[in-house]
Amino acid sequence: MLVQQWFDQIDTSLEHGVNLPLLQNLETRIDRYLMDHGIAKHQLKFTPAFQRKFLQYCGLREEFYTSELFEKYARYPAAGVDLQTFWQLLVGAFVTFHCAYTSGRPGANFSEVEMRVKLLRMYLDVREV
Repeated sequence: MLVQQWFDQIDTSLEHGVNLPLLQNLETRIDRYLMDHGIAKHQLKFTPAFQRKFLQYCGLREEFYTSELFEKYARYPAAGVDLQTFWQLLVGAFVTFHCAYTSGRPGANFSEVEMRVKLLRMYLDVREV
């Protein structure tokens, strides 16, 4: 829920300027939640079945379902990652994107953030509303 709030804050305000203090507050809350609930080191394990499901969502044909393509589209190792690392890489992807986007540099790719959030939602089986 907190990660979705964080993402929604970015998604809805990007064109008019992200409220960075609010975003940093949410990031701190997420960090604290991971630590307080003892789940920071919980491993996200991307099984072959999950990888197929994710690649199907991405629109790839079945003959292209490989771990390498999963890593390319998911932007995480197919072997898995712990929640704290997942979260840090997600925030890092946003910071990199935001710097490129606000400076007008080419290569600002929002999917670096969006696909990682989608991966987490699919992993946790969170339905779209």
